[in-house]
Amino acid sequence: MIRDISIKNVKPLFYNKHKQLIVAMGNKIFSYEKNTFTLILVLPAKLSMRILTKSKLFCRLLRYGVMTGIEYSDAYYLTFGKNIYKYDLKTKVLTIDFTFGKGRGPLNFTVVKGVENFEDGIYFGEYIGNSAKKSVKVYRRTETWSVVYSFPDGEINHVHSLVVDKIRKQLWLLAGDFGSSAAIYAINDNFKSVVPIVSGKQKYRACVAFPTEAGLLYATDTQKEFNSIRLLKKVNEQWVSIKLYNLNGSCIYGCETLDYFVFSTATEPTELIKNKLLRLLDNKPGPGIKSNMSEIVVCDKSHNNFKQVYSVEKDIYPFRLFQFGAIMFPSGVPGNNELYAYSIGGKNLDLSTVNIPLPEIFNF
Repeated sequence: MIRDISIKNVKPLFYNKHKQLIVAMGNKIFSYEKNTFTLILVLPAKLSMRILTKSKLFCRLLRYGVMTGIEYSDAYYLTFGKNIYKYDLKTKVLTIDFTFGKGRGPLNFTVVKGVENFEDGIYFGEYIGNSAKKSVKVYRRTETWSVVYSFPDGEINHVHSLVVDKIRKQLWLLAGDFGSSAAIYAINDNFKSVVPIVSGKQKYRACVAFPTEAGLLYATDTQKEFNSIRLLKKVNEQWVSIKLYNLNGSCIYGCETLDYFVFSTATEPTELIKNKLLRLLDNKPGPGIKSNMSEIVVCDKSHNNFKQVYSVEKDIYPFRLFQFGAIMFPSGVPGNNELYAYSIGGKNLDLSTVNIPLPEIFNF
């Protein structure tokens, strides 16, 4: 039932305020509408890099491309290389707005707007390799970037995501990865209160979550144990995590459409191999990954039904060298239920996008 439409070498990034889809082809940014691409800007990239990354494997090896993007206050913000670039939509001027000291930027940006007791702005938490659990920062951009909160040494490895909850007038912070670092925090009063609600188990390790009236709907992200979609809710004044649906693998990416919450699974390698070379060459999924497939699972907002609507097999290339098998989505909520899904490491669809009409698939 999947439409026979694939958009080769195109990564969907986000929906702008006009509900247009903004996409990337390497270092070029386009708007995409009715099968038409309109060039918006070109990010600076060395000629040697542009030549090398014509090969998909080199592109994956070098982690080349735009990682994420967002629109805020008449500008686009894009992570590319070690920088956040700002493109002013009024002046058409592109500038480097922030440079990462460690890592390649966040999994996503979060726009906070109109949330009581929080300052409007773009927020992100540091998503870095941090086995020593050094201090991890959360940044906010108003007129400039500044640190809005710092986790102390020894608390978490990194931040996966910040989630706006207008129902409870707060933010949620999803942290990882191991031991007490696997945690879900409630943030109130403009980061004056940052409290771990649940922590210390892999069932609290998450990257994707959606606030609902019933609680926080989220999916686990672990290669160590089997994964699931869960509901974090209050029972007798205590927060408890209830399993709703079993997943094939860890969930790193998700999105929301008009009528659906969307989760995708990834194929991750084990953490048990200690030899550095063998770790790089490992191409077998970890114990928490049931099969070497990336899947899309959808939840109907009206009836809370779950259904797997798409899957793609991971290719043979090593997980750490050439990236996990994963499916990514644009940020923001479109004005309909069309879903653009970008596959990394798919055996028959690599670094390209498919278009999935959710109502047709979900109700089939």
